[in-house]
Amino acid sequence: MTTFAFMKMKTLAVVLTIYFTAASSFGQTILSLKDCIDLAYKYNPEIRSAQLQAQIGKIDWKSSQYSMLPSLSFGANHGYNFGRSIDRFSNQFMTKRILSDYFSLNADWVIYNGLQKQNTIRLQKFNYQASLKDLESYKNQLALNVASAYLSLLMAKELVRSMESQVSSTKEQLERTRKLVESGASDKSAELTLESQLANESLSLVEAQNQREIAKVNLLNLILIPPSENWDIEEPQITPNPETPVFATEQVYNNALKHLPEIESSTLKVYSSEVSEKINKGMQAPVLSLYANMSTVFSQNAVQITNMIPVGTQPIGYVSNTLEPVLQPTFRAETKVIPLGEQLNNNFGQTIGISFSWNIFNGMYVQHNIQKSSINKQLQQNNLQQTKNVLKANVTKAIADYNASVSKKNASEKALEAARLQMEYAQKRFENGLLNPYDYANAKNQLLKAEISALQARYELLFNRMVVEFYNGSAVEIR
Repeated sequence: MTTFAFMKMKTLAVVLTIYFTAASSFGQTILSLKDCIDLAYKYNPEIRSAQLQAQIGKIDWKSSQYSMLPSLSFGANHGYNFGRSIDRFSNQFMTKRILSDYFSLNADWVIYNGLQKQNTIRLQKFNYQASLKDLESYKNQLALNVASAYLSLLMAKELVRSMESQVSSTKEQLERTRKLVESGASDKSAELTLESQLANESLSLVEAQNQREIAKVNLLNLILIPPSENWDIEEPQITPNPETPVFATEQVYNNALKHLPEIESSTLKVYSSEVSEKINKGMQAPVLSLYANMSTVFSQNAVQITNMIPVGTQPIGYVSNTLEPVLQPTFRAETKVIPLGEQLNNNFGQTIGISFSWNIFNGMYVQHNIQKSSINKQLQQNNLQQTKNVLKANVTKAIADYNASVSKKNASEKALEAARLQMEYAQKRFENGLLNPYDYANAKNQLLKAEISALQARYELLFNRMVVEFYNGSAVEIR
């Protein structure tokens, strides 16, 4: 690595250290794992979509319940007749413009329709409950993702501290070696070797700091708080040697079957498909309903006589002896339109009855729907079995990963202990001039690799145990 590249890396490390030190001195929000999960629940768009879908399901369920009530409608017509039409009051043809108003109140109540309405209520209830379980499933998956990102950030922060400790140790050793070189007690090669070691460790520190920032961004993308907000995560006390209980695959799987929402959701969708088939079969049944109607009408042509005015006479016959004409007076009638209220009262009529209808043939539409609903029921049953199979595979893999991480952690701890002993021995020999700088640097590198491996194994075990305990019925949390 060139001197210029090394200086750039070193400068970047200093800038990042100053930035985060300054940030911590101001009002910084510290987030626990639970805080991060709650924020993800609040801001994640997939969770919001699932919540809205559940709200729609609840409305559909309520709507199906209200469909059991009678329907009631009111109608009003206001219009004019032109040209030739029949006067409804005299039953005579007329050719003049007529203003009329019509008012009606109609009610209809389905008494029986093959239990379609009752089954629709059950269908919408199952659909609503399934949508709630889908929401819970999204939340569980998101919680595991947040926990994984949270632990990754914890590990990255711990790795940075470990690298900082290594760099600090090498700096101290380099200063001591420089003094020895100046006094002639050691040759220049030891100083150069430690300088190279410091450069490599500084580069590793910058890479670790970059990984820490990437881990923080990954968590930020899940909890979706504003990037400008000053925040950090809580660093809980993690037991170095936690208990490692033995998990039986079949027992964990059976517990997962009882509480995991994706199993409940798939089961509810099977129930929903069975009810849907009953609804389609109900379409073959006759429909029996009650109906009632109240109506009245107002017409400009409905008039009443107000006065009879004599206008003359007209012969209606003759006297047989004298042949004198027999006269009859003629009158002109004065009329006025019957008032609105009186017409509405006079024309008010009511109807009540029972209606029966039976769709005997409709192009096999109902039969085909029954066949499709039967296939859909089988599909949902298959989906339920598939969900169980996927769960069994996930539980099996989770326990296998957990067992492997237990073994890996135990092995890495032993390797770390051996590397520490080797480093202590190499440190004493190097300080006494009995070990060359190359072997000393190699011992430091071996210790660093062992520390990183042990750190990764510890957090890997922590997450894998969290996953298994989640399947076993526990909440997502750090224990």
